[in-house]
Amino acid sequence: MSKKIEHKSTSIRSLCPCSSMGSLCPKCQVTKDDKNWLLKCHCGQGGSIVLCDGRVQNAKRHWEGDTAKPVPKAQIQEVTCFGNTDKTWLRGQAKTELTECIDNSPSTCHGGRPQHEICLQLFNTTCKSSLSETNKQLLQATVVKEATWEIWRHNGCQSIHSIKCSKCIPARFNQKHPVCDHRLAVHKYGSLLAAVNMKYTDDDSIKFVRKDLMVADPFQEKQRLYKQVNLLAKSLERATKQGDLNFRKALLREMHRHFPRQGMCALEGEAWVLPKERQGRFLTQGTSTNASQGKAQALPKARQRRF
Repeated sequence: MSKKIEHKSTSIRSLCPCSSMGSLCPKCQVTKDDKNWLLKCHCGQGGSIVLCDGRVQNAKRHWEGDTAKPVPKAQIQEVTCFGNTDKTWLRGQAKTELTECIDNSPSTCHGGRPQHEICLQLFNTTCKSSLSETNKQLLQATVVKEATWEIWRHNGCQSIHSIKCSKCIPARFNQKHPVCDHRLAVHKYGSLLAAVNMKYTDDDSIKFVRKDLMVADPFQEKQRLYKQVNLLAKSLERATKQGDLNFRKALLREMHRHFPRQGMCALEGEAWVLPKERQGRFLTQGTSTNASQGKAQALPKARQRRF
């Protein structure tokens, strides 16, 4: 190719919207056919464009259209891993849903040794209810350390994740249900398969659970029976993986002492206050200071903490 033809070809390609200073569009091709020039655009539509005597009007008209405009790069942003849900883990003939395990599981960390084995190794006993508060916290910390998968049910998350989950991952702005590379690894865990296919107790059958199994965590029974308590439990899990057993017990004591007949009034107040606190509205002397007068509710003294 002569320098004259090469210069003409370069000048035509430089007009392409995909070209920039010092960089020509790599996909546009310009060839000379007798007196005319032929342009094959990067868009691949419409065949060759004839440029009579090298005039570029036809090329400009084509490049000004929508078909030749460069496609913008997908915007990448950091998002929370979606994890395993009924939308991302299609289980075929399964008779249960993942939400049953997520909502009804008594703990969030799973996959390690059974708690009674860890309790026997650490304290030479399998009776968890007889442990001191310090030993219970040590037992829970060991359970969390040995876990291989966990349940997220806070901050709008209702999903199952590997302990190695990346938490935040890069994803396109329009990508549905982004997940990390560790999501599929948990599908082969026997403990997870047993948990998601298990039938959990409900309001009618929970009364048949042995009392010695419930005495270690009396909050669990209330959490299963009342949605207000379940909201509090999820808020506690958001603050700490170990939970706050002392706060749970104090809340139960105050509920029975101050509201023996009204039952869940205190917890209904808690359920209303929690969203307000997340918006930066705190409590002063048991009453919401920024709430409207019509919704202000008194709370027991046990509610003296910040999430």
